Amino acid sequence: MKTYTLKVEGMTCPHCEQTIEKEVKSNFKEVLSVRADRIKKLVVLTVLKEIDLKKVTKLIEEMGYKVIRDEKTL
Repeated sequence: MKTYTLKVEGMTCPHCEQTIEKEVKSNFKEVLSVRADRIKKLVVLTVLKEIDLKKVTKLIEEMGYKVIRDEKTL
């Protein structure tokens, strides 16, 4: 299992968090959990195996949010 943290700007309300969580979870089957936090400006993904973060970033940015950086965490 791996955890990835994405720094995301543009989330302003609980609906933004729910939208990102729902879309990431439904588009990437390898994602076990996703948690968006508008206050910390983070999206945390827990995955079963490696995931293409470029594809995740593209999806989030297509929804109108800005991914500032991504970092793999333990």
